[in-house]
Amino acid sequence: MPYWKQVVTAFMIGACLGVLAGSRGRLWGSGGRRGPDVDRILRKLDRELGLDAKQKEGLKAVLEKSRARIIDLRREMSSRFDEVRESMRSDIKALLTPEQRGKFEAMAARWDARRRKFQEKEGGQDR
Repeated sequence: MPYWKQVVTAFMIGACLGVLAGSRGRLWGSGGRRGPDVDRILRKLDRELGLDAKQKEGLKAVLEKSRARIIDLRREMSSRFDEVRESMRSDIKALLTPEQRGKFEAMAARWDARRRKFQEKEGGQDR
C-alpha cells in the first residue's frame, strides 16, 4: 500500500474511533462519565409511553441497576480506545519524517487537550 494511503487510512481510523468514543446516545442522557441520567430517561419514557406508577417504580429500579454497569463499560471502553489510539499514533509516527513527527505530536497534543476539556465538562476523569 502506498505511503500516503497508509497515512490517510490511519487518520480515518482515528477519526472513526474519535466519533465512536465521543458519541452519546440521546436516550441515555448527557451523563457522560457519571452515567445515564435515570430521572431524565424515566421522564422521557413516561412522556412517550404513558407509564403508570408501578411501571415507573420498576423502570427506575432497572435503570439504576444498569447505571453502574454502564459506567463500568464506559471506563473499560475508554481504556481500550486509549490503547488503540496510542498504537495507531505509534504506527503513524513510524511512517513520518522527524520533522513531520514533531508536527504530528503537536497535533496529537491539541487533540488530547480538547478531549480532556470535553471529559472535564462531562463530569471529570474518574478512571
